[in-house]
Amino acid sequence: MNLKAILFHYDNGWDGIAAVLGGLMVGAVLGLVGGIYSLKWIPEEKLKLSILIVLILNVLMIGVVFVRAEMRKVKSMRLERIAVHAPKYLGIYSIHFENNKVIPFYSVNYKDDQQTFRKIDSFAINENSMDLAYAPPYFMPYYSKTDYQVLQFNVKSLHHNYAEVVVNKINGQTSFLSLDDGKFENWTSYLLSGNSIDLISDDVTLYHRPLTYADPQKMLDDDLLKVLSVQEDWIQVKGSSGKIAWLKWYNEDGEVTVRVNYFE
Repeated sequence: MNLKAILFHYDNGWDGIAAVLGGLMVGAVLGLVGGIYSLKWIPEEKLKLSILIVLILNVLMIGVVFVRAEMRKVKSMRLERIAVHAPKYLGIYSIHFENNKVIPFYSVNYKDDQQTFRKIDSFAINENSMDLAYAPPYFMPYYSKTDYQVLQFNVKSLHHNYAEVVVNKINGQTSFLSLDDGKFENWTSYLLSGNSIDLISDDVTLYHRPLTYADPQKMLDDDLLKVLSVQEDWIQVKGSSGKIAWLKWYNEDGEVTVRVNYFE
């Protein structure tokens, strides 16, 4: 196995360096033993030249080891910036709350290259309580807090006047809602729209910088996290304690790890 293969065989670059240096040390010991044994047959001038050549080669080998390690680190950093996965859905659809409103669900039909939408079901909002008066049995939106007039769905696709939304977040069932009955927000707008965010995944880590090898940032347990900026799959947040951190707002499976909180 050559030097490059040894280095890149290990997940940790320092493990590769240790393997190579260990091999060099073993080789040096064997070479020293063999050299002592053969000293009496080598002229003094050739012996000095041989020692000098061996020293130069060892220095070069060690230099190659560290250069390769740095190249591997830079490559890893570059790949991390490039390998940005896409979130599973396009964004969020929020219902417009109005008294005594019936909101239809639609299906889409394709005929002669034309899209036609027809009503297939509906849900209704109470006139006084602003709560749901009726909803089909499969109704399980992304987020529902109707007493605060919040009812949201994940958006799978967008059409001219309709949004395909996930009406059951457990089994992924979809239907269509008219854009007249609600508002679509892409993820950037959605994340910046609330008072704070809630972490809805146990796998979220806070960092000092938007890099997974950066030092973790510790926040207080009761910190409210306000989104300051969105950068691809990272968001910058500021805690109520004043600390600033970065976190990934969706994972490699495209699942969003945070939810916007509109309430104080």
